[in-house]
Amino acid sequence: MKPVIIIILLILCATYTLGWYRSYNLSEINDVFKDFIELPDTRLAWIVDLSFYTTQTAGILWTTAGGDSLETIDYYGFKPWFSELTDDSMYIVIVGCESFVDSATTILLKTDLDGNIVSLQRYRIIEDTDPFIFTLCPDGGYLLGGYDYPDTRIWFLRLDVEGESEWTRIFDWDVFCGPSEVLIAPDNTFYIFCVWWDSLWVERPLFVHLSSSGDSLRVAWPSLDNTVPYTAIFSGDSAICLFGKKLPEGAFLYVPWVCLIDTAFNILWERTYNFGVESSFYDIEKLPNGNLMVACDIYEDLGLAYFDGLNLDTLWTLRYFTPGSVETPGNMRRLANGDFAFSSNYKLVSTTRYHPLAMRVDSLGNHVPSSIEEFAPLPEKLDFSTYPNPFNSAITISFCQAGTPDLPVGQAS
Repeated sequence: MKPVIIIILLILCATYTLGWYRSYNLSEINDVFKDFIELPDTRLAWIVDLSFYTTQTAGILWTTAGGDSLETIDYYGFKPWFSELTDDSMYIVIVGCESFVDSATTILLKTDLDGNIVSLQRYRIIEDTDPFIFTLCPDGGYLLGGYDYPDTRIWFLRLDVEGESEWTRIFDWDVFCGPSEVLIAPDNTFYIFCVWWDSLWVERPLFVHLSSSGDSLRVAWPSLDNTVPYTAIFSGDSAICLFGKKLPEGAFLYVPWVCLIDTAFNILWERTYNFGVESSFYDIEKLPNGNLMVACDIYEDLGLAYFDGLNLDTLWTLRYFTPGSVETPGNMRRLANGDFAFSSNYKLVSTTRYHPLAMRVDSLGNHVPSSIEEFAPLPEKLDFSTYPNPFNSAITISFCQAGTPDLPVGQAS
């Protein structure tokens, strides 16, 4: 029996006075949040791909814990993907790529907490060394991985704390595949979860287990058609819980998907959920009590699902209506005080311009009180339900901004 999902719609009023919900205007073209980190002094450092699709410029936007803008610094010559705070909390590490036609070089930029450059290193393993996974290892080093499309090779790079290469590995399983998540086990081995496509372009998961020195210990090709694992977390000592999306047989829309496997990659069980619209799970954080907070993409809106960490039952789900269409959900992190913050990006239906979107909620999914949005895009058109009546001045007119039907309806008299 599938779990019963209770969806609570948390509606944001048009002025955003209910919570911490911000959009930022950093250039005149497209800006996209790729990642963010919380600094020791509670500032948030948002990693921005500036002028998305047109130039190669990375940036950091610093904000207060309440989302107020403080400063922005640009770094020219590469596009950012990931960020982390070093193990000693003294430096920001940004990983991205310097892209050319059919080729890319991975960039690792280290700055101090105010954005001053400490080092910049380049890595090239194969023609297209574009990172798709990045994680901080227990010894302060890093693991990166990616794939070489349209070739069928997949690569992994292990760096030490100084950014020097410890080992590289290239695998070719003769299929198009790419990594989406990596977990580091207590024995320092790596569990890597990938997606591959067969000749009919059906998406399937691929599970890889590498030793601490990068040797292949196990590769599994589970028979799960049209299933995409986006994120994963250890469940106890001998199980791994995967979160993502699945296209059920005979259906047209992807639905959120959870799968429990053991460390030998045997499938213990899987579940799907029906939110009524196309949805997926894409990021996860474990709470001190062992329960799980999972970020959702609910048909172009942001959402949260709260899971019992023992039985993996869904306790509640929240949906947050967003202005326009959320194109890239970004990521979620648990902050030092227990709140959760999101980086995301949206565009209005009538435009092609992307806007960075940040949101912060408390541990129960409630919005943290804040001021109104700083750079709210002005409506291009208003659709009215009726017109002023000179013979009845008390008539009420309802209206909404065109292209944003999910926003609450305002009232004008």
